[in-house]
Amino acid sequence: SGVFPRYVGIQAYTRNHLATGDILLPRLPWPAESDGEIIPLGAFLLRAPELSQDTKETRLWRAQAGLLVRWALFGPELRAERTRALWALAEVARHRAITEEDFRLAFGMGFAEAEQQLAKFRDVARGEAPWIWIPGLLRDLPQFKFKDLKLRRATEAEVARLRGNFERLEMIRWRAAAPELSARYEAAARRTLKRGLRLASDDARVRGVYGLFEYLCGHLNEARPHLEAAFAANAASAPALLALARLRLADMRIGLPPEGTLPEEALLRVLDPLFAAKDHRPPVAEVFRLIGEVWAQSRVPPKREHLAVLLEGVRLFPADTDQVWQAAELHRRHGYSVEAIALARHGEVHAPDAEARGRFAGLRRALESGQPLGEPTPGPDAPR
Repeated sequence: SGVFPRYVGIQAYTRNHLATGDILLPRLPWPAESDGEIIPLGAFLLRAPELSQDTKETRLWRAQAGLLVRWALFGPELRAERTRALWALAEVARHRAITEEDFRLAFGMGFAEAEQQLAKFRDVARGEAPWIWIPGLLRDLPQFKFKDLKLRRATEAEVARLRGNFERLEMIRWRAAAPELSARYEAAARRTLKRGLRLASDDARVRGVYGLFEYLCGHLNEARPHLEAAFAANAASAPALLALARLRLADMRIGLPPEGTLPEEALLRVLDPLFAAKDHRPPVAEVFRLIGEVWAQSRVPPKREHLAVLLEGVRLFPADTDQVWQAAELHRRHGYSVEAIALARHGEVHAPDAEARGRFAGLRRALESGQPLGEPTPGPDAPR
C-alpha cells in the first residue's frame, strides 16, 4: 500500500511476486454537493487547491484526481502502455505544469475528448466491483533498485561542504530571532567551508556553497570568484546562481544613472545564470522575478519569446501575485495585450484581497477598452 495518495481511494496489494498486482478498488467517493461537473482538465492540471482545507473546491478536486487515476489505469483501454503513460505524465508534473500537448502525447487525445470519457467513466467508477486484477501493474510502477546503489565513504571535503551548508542555513534561520546564535553559526560555517577549500580547492561544489555563504554575509568581493567558478563548472545551486546574477547586475549598473537601461551584452550576462537557475528543481520563485526585473531594465525591447519565461513562472507559482503583476505589466508595456489580459484575469482569480483584485481588474478593463499601449519594437533573438 502507499503507492497512491489516500484521497485517490486506491490501495495496492501484491500476491506471489511483484509482477502481478491485486488492486483493492472501493467505490469512488464523489462530493454530494456536486452536480456531476468535471473540472476542465486545463484548469485541473494547472494547479491543485490547498488540499489541507475542506472546501467544495478541494473535495471536487480530490474526487477528480481519483477519477483521473482510475480512468488511466482501469478505464476503457486496460493496457500496460496506459499505465506507463500515467507515470510518464506524473514525472512531467514534478517539473512543470502539464500542457494539452503533454496529455495528448501520453494518452493520444486532447482535453475535450478526455473530459467526455471521464464523465462517462465516472458513473462506472462509482459502482465498480471491489477487486480488479491488473497483470504487470506494479512492474510498471517506478521502483528504486537497491542493487544499483553503490555506497562509499564521503570525503572530508564533501563532509565539510554538507556541514558548512547546514551551518549556513542555521545562520540564516537564527538571524532575526537570535543574532548571537546566528553569529556563532556564521563563524562555524566559515571555518568548516574554508577547511573544505583547503582539502579540495578545485571542488566547484564546495566553492559554490562558500561563495553563497560569503555573499549572504555581505562579503561580495570574496564571494564573486567562487560563484563564478561554480557556475562555470555547472555545479552551482539555484540560490548560488541567483546570488551570482545579482552580483553581475550590480556590476553592469556601475556608472549608469538610476533610470539607465542595460545594453544587450549586459542583459545576456545577467540572464545567463538566471536561465540556468530556472531549470533547477524545486523551482525558485525569486529567479523568475529577477528575470522580470532584468527585462524591465533592458535597453532592448523584448519579443514575446523573451517574456515566455515569465509565463512559465506564473504557471509554477500561480498564487505569487507580485510575479503575476510584474509579468502583466511587462507584456502591457511592450504591446502584448493578449497575454497581459490573460495575466490580469489570472491575477483577479488569485489576488489575496479586494484591493489587489481591484488593481488587476483595473488593468484588465484598461486593456480591454483598447486604450493605446504602444507598438512592440522588435528585439534581439531570445537568449535561450
